[in-house]
Amino acid sequence: MRKSVTLKNYFGYRDNLLSFVISCQKQDTVADIAAINELYKQATLACSTGDAELYLSLFTEDAVVMATEFPSYYGKEELRPTIEGVFDMFNVALSYTVDKVEAHGDWAFASSSFQYSMTLKEGGETTTRAGKELDIFKKQTDGSWKIYIECWNYDASLKAE
Repeated sequence: MRKSVTLKNYFGYRDNLLSFVISCQKQDTVADIAAINELYKQATLACSTGDAELYLSLFTEDAVVMATEFPSYYGKEELRPTIEGVFDMFNVALSYTVDKVEAHGDWAFASSSFQYSMTLKEGGETTTRAGKELDIFKKQTDGSWKIYIECWNYDASLKAE
């Protein structure tokens, strides 16, 4: 026997479908945010192990990096010599506190604060600095996320000690 659809049933079905669609979107967004947070963990790992390839793998080929006190880098290959040079010369420790991540379709952004320390591998004093960062991420065709634009600066000027 066929059940008739009343206006009350229609809105009930519609609301359930809408809730399902929204929850699916939230689940995807939760997964996207988790994947982006994982990128920050991978950056921390790359720095602590001096793995330039791992660090560079977090960026799109056409990434733009705007770092304080440095020229902007356009493309992963333009960034490569600096990252390799830093990892060759220094032991680096980096930690992030991710303040906010929002994902919207194939784009996401995150704001974070960071602290890093660098010590010459040959020995010497350790330099520690803190700052803040804004990253724009682009979803890749395989569903992974990579940094498309990274912009960061320090909280205070480096003072000679």
